[in-house]
Amino acid sequence: MDYHVFESLFVTAGTNCSVAEAHGLATGMLCVDERADAANWLTELFDEDADSDSSAFSKFFEKTRAAITSDDYRFDLLLPEDIDDLEEQVEALRDWCQGFLFGVGYSGGSGAWPGEISEILKDIVEITKIEAGQSISGDAVKDDQDAKDEEDRAAFIEINEYLRASVYMIREEFLSRAESAPH
Repeated sequence: MDYHVFESLFVTAGTNCSVAEAHGLATGMLCVDERADAANWLTELFDEDADSDSSAFSKFFEKTRAAITSDDYRFDLLLPEDIDDLEEQVEALRDWCQGFLFGVGYSGGSGAWPGEISEILKDIVEITKIEAGQSISGDAVKDDQDAKDEEDRAAFIEINEYLRASVYMIREEFLSRAESAPH
């Protein structure tokens, strides 16, 4: 899925959130409930009077479902790929995390989260607090802008991989919980 293609679709349709946040929302919903419905997701994206092509958005949701459920671990966060604009990537990452948290809460309610999910969700909450232009590496050399930028890029990649792995962990935890629940 191409971030900028979907970004223009979301802007044109007048959604209530960014494409990264919408992808995070869909991902969170699907992690908690593999049978999550695109219609519920669409309700969260649009005002009642928004003009949208729901088939294009439903395909977006189903592509997200396919990526999460594939056996080849091809899921990735939908973020801008422009390596020259780290600030845009960090802002999208923060939006994705906000959407993900909302999606998990929307589909899973609240209360005691199973396994390591509680700690992962706390980490994701912390990621949503990153400010635009703030160093994300935490220990970058203050006097050397190139070194700071390089450390921030490495930290961004590390956070992205952590989130990607967390999606699979959360999904597996909820799947095993659903399978062991009495029917």
